[in-house]
Amino acid sequence: MAAKDTFALVGQTLQNLRFDALVDEGGFGYVYRGRHLGLDEPVAIKCLKIAGGNSELGSFESRFRDETKIAYRLSQGSLDIVRSISSGTLTTSHGLTVPYMVLEWLDGRTLTVEMNARKNNDLAPFTFDETMNWMTSAARALAHAHAEGVVHRDVKPSNLFVAETRDGKRVKVLDFGLAKILAPDTFMKPEAQPTASHVFVCSPAYGAPEQFSRELGALSPATDVYSFAFVLMEMMSGKKVREVGNLMEGMLRAIDPRFASPSPSSLGIALPSAVERVFIKAVALDPKERWKDVGEFWNELEAAAIAPEHSGPTLVDPVPAGVQDAMNEARRRAEAFGGAAGKGGTLAMAEGAKSIEATLPMAHAPKRPATVEPGGASASRAAVRTLPLDARLDGRRGDARTSAGSQRAAAPADAGPTQRPQLPSVPPADVPMQKSGLLPWVVAIVVFVLAAAGTLAIFGRHKP
Repeated sequence: MAAKDTFALVGQTLQNLRFDALVDEGGFGYVYRGRHLGLDEPVAIKCLKIAGGNSELGSFESRFRDETKIAYRLSQGSLDIVRSISSGTLTTSHGLTVPYMVLEWLDGRTLTVEMNARKNNDLAPFTFDETMNWMTSAARALAHAHAEGVVHRDVKPSNLFVAETRDGKRVKVLDFGLAKILAPDTFMKPEAQPTASHVFVCSPAYGAPEQFSRELGALSPATDVYSFAFVLMEMMSGKKVREVGNLMEGMLRAIDPRFASPSPSSLGIALPSAVERVFIKAVALDPKERWKDVGEFWNELEAAAIAPEHSGPTLVDPVPAGVQDAMNEARRRAEAFGGAAGKGGTLAMAEGAKSIEATLPMAHAPKRPATVEPGGASASRAAVRTLPLDARLDGRRGDARTSAGSQRAAAPADAGPTQRPQLPSVPPADVPMQKSGLLPWVVAIVVFVLAAAGTLAIFGRHKP
C-alpha cells in the first residue's frame, strides 16, 4: 500500500527544496524524492516524525542538530555511508515544524527488497562468498563510524541500500542520523547522551540484548557487531534469525540465553568451523565477549575464510626430505655386502634388504592418531626425537614446518588490525610415512640398488 503524505509536502517548494514524490515511510519519518534547486541535483529528503508534534520539538531539536552534524562528518569520510548534504527544519501547510535531512539520491533498492526479490524468484540465499563480497562496503562504513566513536544502533536490511553505481552494486549504510553520539565535538571521550530512554532505537528482530536491557551492558560498537552478524546470517539462510511479531517478543528472545546467541549451523548454514566460531563470538549475550567493533569482526571473518580446516603434513612434496638419506644408506650397505659372491652375494643382498626394510614403516603397522602435543612447537620437536625412524625420516620437514608454525603463532599484533586467533598450525610429528604413499617407492629403490650391487659382485667374482 502506498504511503500517505501526512505532511502534504509533495508539490511544494520550501527552502530551495522541491518535493516531487513520497517514496517511503518508516518508523521515524517519511522519505521524499526531490530536487535541490541550488545544486540542481536530485536528492532524498527525510522528514522526521515527532510523536508530540511541536510540543516535543524543543527537547529534540538540539540533539537532532548534533546528530546531523555527525552524519555529515561520517559521510565525508566514507563513500560507503550515504552522503549528507544539509539539514534543518521546515513548516508545513498544517503549521507543523518538521526536522529534515537532505541526502544524496541513490538509485537501487534496500537489502530488504533485494532479499525478498530473491525469494520471490525462487533463488537460493546468498552463499558465504557472495555475502562477503556484497557486504564489504557496509562493513567498511560501520568500521569507519566505530573508529570515529559513533554507534549506528539500528543496523538492519532496510538501513542497508544496494546502490547501482558506475562500478556496479555497492551496499551503503543509511540512517546514521539516529546514531548514539559517544563522543560529541571531539569524538574522543565517550559521553552518555540518552535518546529518549522510553524509546528502543532498534528493530525487535535485530536489536542486541543490551538495547532491550541496559543491565546487560552499555551500548557500544559491539552492539552493531551483533546486529550486523544477524543481517549476514539472514542473507545466508534466507530467513530472519529472530522472527518476532512485536517489540515485547523481540525483547524476550533477545535477553533469553536460549535464543540470544544463534549459531549459523543452528540456522542450517554450513560454514567452515573457523568461520562458525567467529559468528558465535559476534552474537554473544554479553557485549564484552563479542568482537569490539565491526572492523575487528570483519577482519576475523576474512582470516577465518582462508584458514585451513586442519593442519597436517604436506603430502605432495615431489622429493620428500629424508628419502635421499635412505637411498644413500642403502648404497652404503650394498657396497658393504658387495664383496660376497654366488650364494653369499645373494644372501648378503637379502640380508641388506631386510636390514633397510626394518628401518622403514611397515605397510601393516598400526596407525597412530595424529595429535599436536599440548606444549606446542617445542613439545612436538621433543616428540620427534623419541619416535622410531619412520617418523624421524621426515624430521627435517617436520622441524621446518614446526618452526614456521611457531613464527606464525608469534607474529606481532601489528601485522594486521587485530590479533588473529591461534588456530592449530603445527603438523603432527608422528604421522606414519605410508600416508604419503612413498613406502612402495622407497622399498623398490632400495631393493633395486641392492639387487644391482649383488649382481655386479657375482659377475665380478666369476670374471675369468
